[in-house]
Amino acid sequence: MTDIQKLKALAEAATSGEWRYGPGDGEDESPIVFVDLPQSSSDAISVLFEGDWATDADAKFVSIANPAAVLELIAEIESLKSCLEMESAELAWSDSDGRAIQVERDLLKADNEALRKDAERYRWLRAETGLGPNIQVSEWVGPHEYRLHGEELDIAIDGALSKEARHD
Repeated sequence: MTDIQKLKALAEAATSGEWRYGPGDGEDESPIVFVDLPQSSSDAISVLFEGDWATDADAKFVSIANPAAVLELIAEIESLKSCLEMESAELAWSDSDGRAIQVERDLLKADNEALRKDAERYRWLRAETGLGPNIQVSEWVGPHEYRLHGEELDIAIDGALSKEARHD
């Protein structure tokens, strides 16, 4: 992997200014890169690409991969790394939050199952068969027994629960 900090330091230390490609200077057809110096409009640095190995593409690349372009790419890399770190932190939080939600969901499922079983028991208790209710519930008022089933049982239970709630 490229040492980005070293590349950044070299780009910051390199000559600033516009880097331009040139196909050659007439006598020498080798490609060339010109760097206009910012201090004076008449001074420039030229980098000549000579030899059989030097290609026009090399000179074009060097002119485009100038210090300003390198620094811009490094800034973009640093920005993307920062975004990635924030996203990673958010995902880590989301994962822990997701686990907490799953635990809560499982507890709610267990509560729901218990309530479903209670409702099923109550419906069985309240149900009438051909021989009468499955279980006889009676309310005694003084010496008198009042048998409760169906809607009467619901009303009696709701009333008792209401009394308990007022005393809490």
